[in-house]
Amino acid sequence: MSKALWRWLLDMMPHDDLVSLARVMHVKVPGFRQIVLDHRIHLLRPRLIQTIINSKSFIKLQEAMDRHMQGQEPYLACREKDKEQLLELIYLGANPATLLSALISSPEQEHQEKAESLFIELRESEKLQSYEEQVAEKRKDDIEQKKILDTAEQWHKQYQEIEKKFIKLEEKIGKLNQSLEKQKNEFDIEKKQWHHEKQGFLLEIKEKDKRIKDKEDEIRRMTELCDTLHKNIAKYYFMEYKSPKSGGYGRSRDSYCSSDCNCYYNYN
Repeated sequence: MSKALWRWLLDMMPHDDLVSLARVMHVKVPGFRQIVLDHRIHLLRPRLIQTIINSKSFIKLQEAMDRHMQGQEPYLACREKDKEQLLELIYLGANPATLLSALISSPEQEHQEKAESLFIELRESEKLQSYEEQVAEKRKDDIEQKKILDTAEQWHKQYQEIEKKFIKLEEKIGKLNQSLEKQKNEFDIEKKQWHHEKQGFLLEIKEKDKRIKDKEDEIRRMTELCDTLHKNIAKYYFMEYKSPKSGGYGRSRDSYCSSDCNCYYNYN
């Protein structure tokens, strides 16, 4: 069994197919706990192929590849075609790696020999070189596409994180608005209470001012009344003093009142 052909087939195999094949074969690669299709596949791939080719796993490779090819019915039918027919299929666009895989994985020795002969002829005609360039270009595109997808995924995660923060911020703003509205309502209530109390105080002050003014007016009237009474009393005593019954002017002012009295004598 040609290791050169198998190495070339493994080299041409897509990442996911190679990983699936290795898992079916239970291949263990030193330095890797498990074989996974992640960002380390470019480091893992050469060591994985080398492990398959050089170890006892190589014995299981043909059986594993045969099971892998069972889903490729059109290519399995190529096992019964001759080399000229196979070359024509390849020149018409058939995948040379898949076609050679169908042949080399067959349990029939004839099919395996046909695969090795076809592989040599394709390599000499540089047909494989063209296919290898296509595979290399596709892998390059896949890497770029993977970078784009990874970047898009990273942006999506960042967007989700920003969206979560925005939602939390909105909730916080909502709570702050509720608190502010509550404080505003409480302030309005206190303001109305203060205004009501202020109006009450102003009314009370106004009423007290009125009572004070009324008292002042009453005191003024009483004072005027007292003055009038004093004058009338003084006048009465003066008239009494002049009366013939009293003996004329025999009585002095001092006999009626003191010097600081506000009677008639002090007004006249």
